[in-house]
Amino acid sequence: MKNMKPIRLIVLLLITVIIAVPVVFWGVSSDKDYKTKALLRKASAYNKEEKIDEIIHLLEPYADTLGDRVVSPTKGTIPVCITERLGFAYLKKKDDEHALPYLERAMLVLTGSEIRYDGKVLYYESGLSFIVSACRIRLITAGKKLDNLCILNHNKRIKCITIDNKQYISLREIAALIAHVNLSGDRPYILTRSGEKLIISCADGPLPKGTIRGYMQGTTLYVPASVITMLPGGRVESNEKAQMLWLYID
Repeated sequence: MKNMKPIRLIVLLLITVIIAVPVVFWGVSSDKDYKTKALLRKASAYNKEEKIDEIIHLLEPYADTLGDRVVSPTKGTIPVCITERLGFAYLKKKDDEHALPYLERAMLVLTGSEIRYDGKVLYYESGLSFIVSACRIRLITAGKKLDNLCILNHNKRIKCITIDNKQYISLREIAALIAHVNLSGDRPYILTRSGEKLIISCADGPLPKGTIRGYMQGTTLYVPASVITMLPGGRVESNEKAQMLWLYID
């Protein structure tokens, strides 16, 4: 019986550690959520008072650290993030140039985001793509030079360039980001998915029938965006005025 006390102490210590460790890490995450929610609630109060500059001064210092954290400020409200609120604040000031980077970030983070309430999972499809498109068109019409915005499966931005008025995408990024898409070989390259095989060559001059021409810029291999439609489950949508391209591979 005397030997039981040390054993009990060890067991109690182990139980304490097992309970304490997840609580510590949960606290780190919840602290960030709490901070984000508090900032967004304050920003909402400023918005009702039309204090737009105050919203920007409040949120901008947290754009890099908490900006992409998706939360609901109060239970039952739709998911938001700090970058979205900043984008809309700049829109209210008619400052498209500062609004656009925040709106683009928010669009990628919020679309398809997952929020949990009382054990239920809610999915939020944001309408930010229309707002981003309109913002980009206004800037382009005003003579602003913008990089192409190419989005893969709603939430991944990939490299995209224009060659002869056609959109070209980074083939290596596609292969890295989509399951079961493989890139192999070298001059020519072989792209495979679900039994389909595409041959891509960067060689000059005429190419063999069935070969797709690619372009190498530095170490980045580009191919026409239409290549996506040749892969099982692939489709492409575009908005030329906004210089936006959406790629989907199911």
